[in-house]
Amino acid sequence: MKLYLWRRVLSDYTDGCAFAIAESVEAALKQLRQTGEWEPASTSWMLPVDPAEWPAPEVHDLDKPLAFWRYGGG
Repeated sequence: MKLYLWRRVLSDYTDGCAFAIAESVEAALKQLRQTGEWEPASTSWMLPVDPAEWPAPEVHDLDKPLAFWRYGGG
Protein backbone atom coordinates (compact mmCIF):
# COMPACT_ATOMS: atom_id res chain seq x y z
CA MET A 1 0.00 0.00 0.00
CA LYS A 2 1.05 3.55 -0.63
CA LEU A 3 -0.05 6.97 0.52
CA TYR A 4 -1.11 9.22 -2.35
CA LEU A 5 -1.09 12.90 -1.45
CA TRP A 6 -2.34 15.77 -3.55
CA ARG A 7 -1.34 19.19 -2.28
CA ARG A 8 -2.63 22.55 -3.51
CA VAL A 9 -6.04 21.22 -4.60
CA LEU A 10 -9.63 22.11 -3.66
CA SER A 11 -8.53 25.68 -2.99
CA ASP A 12 -10.72 28.32 -1.45
CA TYR A 13 -8.80 31.21 0.12
CA THR A 14 -6.00 28.76 0.89
CA ASP A 15 -5.00 25.45 -0.65
CA GLY A 16 -6.53 22.20 0.41
CA CYS A 17 -5.19 18.68 0.13
CA ALA A 18 -6.53 15.20 -0.48
CA PHE A 19 -5.06 11.82 0.33
CA ALA A 20 -5.80 8.14 -0.01
CA ILE A 21 -4.07 4.90 0.93
CA ALA A 22 -4.31 2.44 -1.93
CA GLU A 23 -2.46 -0.03 -4.16
CA SER A 24 -2.33 2.35 -7.16
CA VAL A 25 -3.08 5.94 -8.12
CA GLU A 26 -6.12 4.70 -10.06
CA ALA A 27 -7.46 2.96 -6.97
CA ALA A 28 -6.75 6.07 -4.89
CA LEU A 29 -8.72 8.27 -7.30
CA LYS A 30 -11.58 5.75 -7.30
CA GLN A 31 -11.69 5.85 -3.49
CA LEU A 32 -11.79 9.65 -3.52
CA ARG A 33 -14.67 9.71 -5.99
CA GLN A 34 -16.57 7.17 -3.88
CA THR A 35 -16.54 9.36 -0.79
CA GLY A 36 -19.71 11.01 -2.07
CA GLU A 37 -18.29 14.47 -1.49
CA TRP A 38 -17.51 15.39 -5.13
CA GLU A 39 -20.38 17.72 -6.00
CA PRO A 40 -19.11 20.21 -8.58
CA ALA A 41 -22.41 22.12 -8.62
CA SER A 42 -22.07 23.03 -4.93
CA THR A 43 -18.29 23.47 -4.93
CA SER A 44 -17.71 25.08 -8.34
CA TRP A 45 -15.54 27.76 -6.67
CA MET A 46 -13.08 25.01 -5.68
CA LEU A 47 -11.37 24.39 -8.99
CA PRO A 48 -10.39 21.89 -10.14
CA VAL A 49 -12.87 19.68 -8.32
CA ASP A 50 -12.38 16.62 -10.52
CA PRO A 51 -9.33 14.65 -9.28
CA ALA A 52 -8.55 13.74 -12.90
CA GLU A 53 -7.57 17.40 -13.38
CA TRP A 54 -5.24 17.54 -10.38
CA PRO A 55 -1.46 17.45 -10.73
CA ALA A 56 0.31 14.15 -10.11
CA PRO A 57 0.23 13.15 -6.43
CA GLU A 58 3.16 12.66 -4.11
CA VAL A 59 3.55 8.92 -3.56
CA HIS A 60 4.89 7.59 -0.25
CA ASP A 61 5.62 3.95 0.55
CA LEU A 62 4.22 2.98 3.92
CA ASP A 63 7.22 0.90 4.96
CA LYS A 64 8.81 3.66 7.06
CA PRO A 65 7.60 6.45 9.36
CA LEU A 66 6.06 9.47 7.69
CA ALA A 67 4.83 12.77 9.05
CA PHE A 68 3.94 16.12 7.57
CA TRP A 69 1.88 19.13 8.51
CA ARG A 70 0.46 22.26 6.98
CA TYR A 71 -1.07 25.34 8.54
CA GLY A 72 -4.69 25.93 7.61
CA GLY A 73 -6.45 29.16 6.92
CA GLY A 74 -9.66 30.52 5.61
